[in-house]
Amino acid sequence: MKERTKIINPTLSHCVEIIDYIWTIKKCQKLATVNNAISFFGKSKMYSKTAIDFLAFHEVVLIENGLIEFPSDVLASLDENKKTMLAVLKKKILKFQPLVEYMIFCANGKKPNDAAKFVKAIYSISQETEQIIAIFSNWIKYLGFTISEFKATSFVLNEATLKSDISKTIKTIAILKDKFGDHFNQLDKNVLDDLSEALKCYEDNPKKAVNDTGRALEDFLRLNFAAEIDTKECAGIVQIVNLLANQKLISSKQNGVVLGLGNIRSMGDAHGVDKNFTERWSIRKSSALLYIEMVIATINSLLVFKQDQSLVF
Repeated sequence: MKERTKIINPTLSHCVEIIDYIWTIKKCQKLATVNNAISFFGKSKMYSKTAIDFLAFHEVVLIENGLIEFPSDVLASLDENKKTMLAVLKKKILKFQPLVEYMIFCANGKKPNDAAKFVKAIYSISQETEQIIAIFSNWIKYLGFTISEFKATSFVLNEATLKSDISKTIKTIAILKDKFGDHFNQLDKNVLDDLSEALKCYEDNPKKAVNDTGRALEDFLRLNFAAEIDTKECAGIVQIVNLLANQKLISSKQNGVVLGLGNIRSMGDAHGVDKNFTERWSIRKSSALLYIEMVIATINSLLVFKQDQSLVF
């Protein structure tokens, strides 16, 4: 039976206070510890510990042996401004799929009660429906999310879509939800994060977008499609998909498609010159965008095949 998930529900304003505390302490070249952070605010231990646990769960902070650090991506984004700290928290929360799914359900016409029931069922959340609504409503209000921005209309992946006034992160989440449909909540967080990053950067850095997308495909094969198979000896997409083909876990045509996608990935910024031509590949932004869409289509095809052996692309 799948383990039940309990949403950590701190006071978000206290989370920002703790981020500010850690930032200030570290700027003074001092060590930030869990115990000192709890003592500093003089509130109940549970009150501050819940906020610290929440920040750790959402990867705003790292905790090891009682010491608190910021991950490199957070540290690169922070300054002494609390609005910046709130923005970092907001960006991290957008990676929490139950909240994102709840907002997408609401944006597409479901009442909060029904949206919370679906999220509770999909993610095996232990809290009652009314609690989920109360928690998410508070987060949405405090973090300044607008539900309508998560409406999953029939997006076309093009420049106009990603240049809208809506923040790119929210837009990419809505695009991925629309493209993956019911498969969205089956995908590993790393897969969705890499695809989101690729959508955000394909225009300015097509080679990075191709590399991010290829990494998403490799992670999907390892963490989702072939999670029960030992792929530790496989170096990259091509070796993994050949292993799957040899075990008759994918069709020959799907094998060919993924092999092609694996070769395209090698044109990205993680590889050097082409060994036959001693020259690096350049990638057009339109090609990077098509690669992203092709990988999404392939992931959907593989999930359908794994589910009932249907040949769909």
